[in-house]
Amino acid sequence: MRVIVDADTANEIDDLYAIVRALVAPEFHIEGLTSAHFTRSTESNETVHRSQELNEQLLDAMGLRSSIPHPLGADCAMPNTATAVDSPAARW
Repeated sequence: MRVIVDADTANEIDDLYAIVRALVAPEFHIEGLTSAHFTRSTESNETVHRSQELNEQLLDAMGLRSSIPHPLGADCAMPNTATAVDSPAARW
């Protein structure tokens, strides 16, 4: 099964376990790991960068940074259900 993992990795430790499990699961082909913010604010904030940093550290530790795309997600919440927030992950 092809999977893209999108996680607010720096929010709580459960995401780290889920990401590692997904990366080692033989039934999954991980297409990418995108970072997510963990606020409900529509104002730009740094939480996505903290998640991105952890994603990159995890991929480094597993020797997968060069083989798993890991684009940065949006730095704020969508203002409504019809308006997307641009980010490298959204474009990817």
